[in-house]
Amino acid sequence: MNRELAASEPLAVRTASSIRWTPLRVVLGVYLASVAVSVVIALALSGGRFAYSLDDPYIHLELARSIARGHYGVNPGEFSSPASSALWPFLLAPFAALGIEEFVPLAAGIVLGALIAWLVVLVVERSLPGVSFRRRVGVVTLSVAILLATNIVGLALNGMETSVQVLLAGLALLGLLREHETGRVDGWLAPALILGPLIRYENLAITVPAIGYLLMRRQIVPALVTFGGTALTLGAFSGFLLLLGQGPLPTSVLAKGSLAAGMSLRDWIADHVVAALRAQPFVPVWMLLLAIGWLAGSAYRPLIGWLLAAATLQIAAGSWGWMGRYEMYLMLPLYLLAVLVIGPLLRPFADRRPPLYLAAAAVLTLVVTARTGFYPTLVTPPMMANVAQEHGTLHRIALAYGRPVGVNDLGWVSYRNDSYVLDFWGLASREALTRRLAGGDWMDELAERHGVRLALIYDEWFPERPKHWIRVATVRPAIVRNHPVAVFARDPATAAEARLLLADLAATPGGAAIELEP
Repeated sequence: MNRELAASEPLAVRTASSIRWTPLRVVLGVYLASVAVSVVIALALSGGRFAYSLDDPYIHLELARSIARGHYGVNPGEFSSPASSALWPFLLAPFAALGIEEFVPLAAGIVLGALIAWLVVLVVERSLPGVSFRRRVGVVTLSVAILLATNIVGLALNGMETSVQVLLAGLALLGLLREHETGRVDGWLAPALILGPLIRYENLAITVPAIGYLLMRRQIVPALVTFGGTALTLGAFSGFLLLLGQGPLPTSVLAKGSLAAGMSLRDWIADHVVAALRAQPFVPVWMLLLAIGWLAGSAYRPLIGWLLAAATLQIAAGSWGWMGRYEMYLMLPLYLLAVLVIGPLLRPFADRRPPLYLAAAAVLTLVVTARTGFYPTLVTPPMMANVAQEHGTLHRIALAYGRPVGVNDLGWVSYRNDSYVLDFWGLASREALTRRLAGGDWMDELAERHGVRLALIYDEWFPERPKHWIRVATVRPAIVRNHPVAVFARDPATAAEARLLLADLAATPGGAAIELEP
């Protein structure tokens, strides 16, 4: 605590002020209000239909239902590995067994977001310690800016495991920070580092450098426990997939990471670096800021080395963007450590300038450097309404048709749908992924083998689709119109049947527009 600054305020003012509010209460209030407003806007846009802001969580929900029934895959009797997380579907499975899984990701996301807000305030208070009004306003301002920059509100509403991922990355920073301050390793640090990659593989970029950090700090036992626990758990999951006839990594990881594309390692890394710079062009700036702090002899040099290594791994091999979800596990500790490093500059600025100055600086920094976190927060409500319209309509089409269908967005179409769903993109079909990446005439052959006569796909994603397929209709959501879905029939009889079915569904209010082809 800054004793001189605290003593400069009258005791009565300090006591009354501390009773009225604390930074944590204000930040939690802002976070929860933002979540509530986002949900209300989404429900208003969608006509009262709730949906997550992405289609992907419905893959996890359906996989959880299958796990609860003793099967691993989205289609009965067919093993597949469509989930991007090793652990998340298993955590949802007990709720699926009770039939209450659908809103568990929402409740978990809101609670986890609140924990992330707590962690952010806890770290920022280290940079701006004290009970003065200006210091506390500074903590609130910086904490809210970081929550917006890392899309914490949006992550709470996307239904994915990313809120867990980001929290675990933040706990890794906090645990290493406490080790740096005290020389002792808290008992929860190793479990947090081990759980991170089980929630999402990207957290290996946090865990592996953390093992190096612990070894350099001569924390041998925690380092060995973290290494052994990570290798054992990930190895066990890979062994489980191999026993099911899958590869050692989930198909969804291969499909989204280009690992199955047969690229050279150099080209693969180059593609990831370009994607990183497009999605987060200011990441090198934040890394440079940390590097300058390291060269200037910052007290946080060991932590800077750890996080620069993590950022390098994410840039070289990680995914970026798409509703601000892939990289936020890195951006949260990056922003927090940057605030700690520039703390010696922040404190006099906050003490000598009106709070509005720091707020303006934080907002300007947020808007300029963190658009991939801030922008997804703003568009989360319309994206939730869009999923409710588009993917909700596709789900109703699949259920009304009642037979196998082909798709490129697997989630909601497969959720609570007992008919076979052929995933042309390959998340739920290793063969489809391999054939798609190889090119050629494969879609009709695969559809014939699985009895698929109707396909619901983004036609621009499949320029190689068979020429004899008949376009029956276009499903066009009114909220976000970036990817209309084409409905294709493989033969004239199916086309005629589909037209009658779609004409009936087109009259259903609140869904996406179904435009029948002449």
